Amino acid sequence: MNGKRVLAAGLVVMGLLPLACGKGNDDDTPEEEVEAIDFSEVPELLAAAYCDALAQCMPPELIAGWIGTRDCDAYMLKVLQNGLIDGVEVALEKGSVTYDGSKLGACLDEIRHGGCAPNTYHPACESALSGTVASDGDCSQDAECIGDRVCLVDGLCPGRCAPRREDGDRCDRDDECRAGSLCSDAACTALLGPDEECEAGGLECARGYLCLGASASEGRTGACRSMNEIFTVAEGETCDIQGELCEPGAFCAVSLDNDTATWTCVPRAPSGGACNLAVPDMCPPSEYCAGLNASVGVVRGICSQLPTDGDDCAPDDRCAAEHVCVEGTCHKLEPNGEDCSTGKQCYSSNCDEVGSCAPNTSCAP
Repeated sequence: MNGKRVLAAGLVVMGLLPLACGKGNDDDTPEEEVEAIDFSEVPELLAAAYCDALAQCMPPELIAGWIGTRDCDAYMLKVLQNGLIDGVEVALEKGSVTYDGSKLGACLDEIRHGGCAPNTYHPACESALSGTVASDGDCSQDAECIGDRVCLVDGLCPGRCAPRREDGDRCDRDDECRAGSLCSDAACTALLGPDEECEAGGLECARGYLCLGASASEGRTGACRSMNEIFTVAEGETCDIQGELCEPGAFCAVSLDNDTATWTCVPRAPSGGACNLAVPDMCPPSEYCAGLNASVGVVRGICSQLPTDGDDCAPDDRCAAEHVCVEGTCHKLEPNGEDCSTGKQCYSSNCDEVGSCAPNTSCAP
């Protein structure tokens, strides 16, 4: 859950980082006056824009599984408010970031249509939220840096504004890397592209793609395939969990007949009703198919409520919406200022040295 949640936060950062100034008006034509949007509205509008962008990259069932809830807007709003906006508000007060509400609309449009790559560069957003710290200047967070620069910290704070790291360079976090790359094993690494060979549990395929055919137990690699190619099978038709899966709203479920497995696209199971092992899980969003044990041929179970705070985690470390599995126990996600023992418990992904959730900036404690 935490890895998925952090990746979601990484997607958030791709649009709100300080970006290169947008193009000005090259002729004498007066620009149409645009009503300014108050900064208090920014978090909610950005959350909706990021969720719209995410919807272009994967079906709703996968989004829900990826971030842990079907209410993307509400979840992303909390991630933004606790992980980034709190820090930006401090920067606005001290003048290291400026805000122009008349430019936010163009920024939101660019985010919605910006594609699926992480750390995407959005020039229109720099016009709305601009950093004022030049290269090599002192910084505490990426938003303070001019253009597509980030705040790099080597040792003690403050950090220094610098260009994003290239593939192969050492890194501490995803946001330090160039567009399309993430920090993997402490080095910036490009995500795998269409039809590239991938491994189960290895380097990720690019956003909008899934690694199909890989099996760690069998030592078999797979290939990155577009979700538009994968989710195409109609309800009632045969599906393949290593190939073509069901259209949104249907679920690729297995049934056994004399030890022969058949995979078919079926409708969602009712709340508390019978369910089968399926991809994705065929139970309602707040439930999971409990009682499965594919290793001994048990592929039928009952839709049961996902565990909440203090409960044992469900298989695959699953917990209820806005909860996270920590050492086998579900914990609710906490806003800034609440107690924590690990960053996994915080919307910001940062638990400070005194055990409180805090904004996640480059110089976060």
